[in-house]
Amino acid sequence: MRAAEDYRLKPHESKPIRVEGQLGEDREWLIQKNLLANTNDTFFAVPNVLISTANPWVPVANPTDHPRYIRKGEIIGSICNPSEYFDSPSSPEELKHFQETAEKIRMVIAVQMNSEDHKDQEGEEEEYGPKTAAMPDPTISLQSPIGNRLLVM
Repeated sequence: MRAAEDYRLKPHESKPIRVEGQLGEDREWLIQKNLLANTNDTFFAVPNVLISTANPWVPVANPTDHPRYIRKGEIIGSICNPSEYFDSPSSPEELKHFQETAEKIRMVIAVQMNSEDHKDQEGEEEEYGPKTAAMPDPTISLQSPIGNRLLVM
């Protein structure tokens, strides 16, 4: 898969890159994780990602402290058939085991998300809660250099 156009990635930025290549029929493909060599012994990072023929975008990260460029036509990664890459159950028992494991992972993620939401809400209450101190007067008084006039802004 190659970059479909030129991209500039800021330092420590991750950006979706549109790719083009021999995707063929309307289906899904896996782009395998990859490190793309750059100048000065630096690199771009590409994670494992599923793409479809209809939506061929791949996230690419620039982990360096300097902006980097990806030029149209540069190789982003190679594709493979996801059914050949990912595990698939070989028996009904193994399918049940996969489903139970996935449910446990889903529950852990849900608990962590609820915990994070609760922490965020507590933080907002502390940061944006009622204030007990008096607010300063928003007007500014200045002595005019001409005479004894008082300027109020």
